[in-house]
Amino acid sequence: MRFKLLTALSLVLIFMLSFSLIASACPAPAFSSVSPDQGANSGSVTVTINGEKFHKSVGVRLTKTGEADIIATNIQLVSKNELTCTLDLKGKTVGKWDLIVYNVGSITKKEKPATPPGTFTITANAPIVSAIIPKMGLKDTVVPVSVTGANFKNGAKVVLSAPGLTDI
Repeated sequence: MRFKLLTALSLVLIFMLSFSLIASACPAPAFSSVSPDQGANSGSVTVTINGEKFHKSVGVRLTKTGEADIIATNIQLVSKNELTCTLDLKGKTVGKWDLIVYNVGSITKKEKPATPPGTFTITANAPIVSAIIPKMGLKDTVVPVSVTGANFKNGAKVVLSAPGLTDI
């Protein structure tokens, strides 16, 4: 009876140690840098992420409170210390986002994120001026103008400038 109990306990102990070794085979990565660390919300950007312990199961996403996560695509593991991926920023909210780099455990299928997360900034597209009407006005008079183009935001200011002259 004691022999059976001792054998059963030994097998359970061996199983538990084996499982913990297998589960720890995929460590949490360490994040050190991302380049570039920002991108415009007009399209996609390919970034290079450096750190340590990147596993073949590595994943990347951007998170921001109140916003849907941005999941990286085209993840290429260059080495255990470097990866590249593509982030689709088109139409995404401007501001700082948390950059989460994680390995997925091969047995548990749980994410093991790097802490602390990195930061990535999504910027707005620069304004593009396509026309100003009228193109000229009389000196010392107020001339109402119409500016057309793209990527204008509320609160934007228009400044006319020329070399050697005071801005208007």
